[in-house]
Amino acid sequence: MGKRVILHQQEIEVLNSIGILHFKTKNYAEAITIFNEALEFIENIPHVNQEGIIIVKIIHGLAQALTELHYYQESLNYTLKGINICNSIESLYLYAELHLLTGKNLVHLQQPEEGLQYIK
Repeated sequence: MGKRVILHQQEIEVLNSIGILHFKTKNYAEAITIFNEALEFIENIPHVNQEGIIIVKIIHGLAQALTELHYYQESLNYTLKGINICNSIESLYLYAELHLLTGKNLVHLQQPEEGLQYIK
């Protein structure tokens, strides 16, 4: 990626894939760093649809890693943001997974009834 401040959409996709690899190898802290970096880059690209599928992918990966490290509230914030984006772009991509993760976070945050609503 070099020293550029702005990345192209494909490079952000690659960054997301690197974050997923870190997540899959249980290197959650590094995954969180990569996903946050990808979110920062996507905010700086005016021509990329910031409410598209790529941002949902990044948010989902970030939320998963945060949940694994027991940062349930922060993860919940991202899952709800992801659900809102899916609703706004009328996409079901990762929609069910975001609901399931939202429910899981709510259960961990001692809100089991609300959590079960999301899981169902």
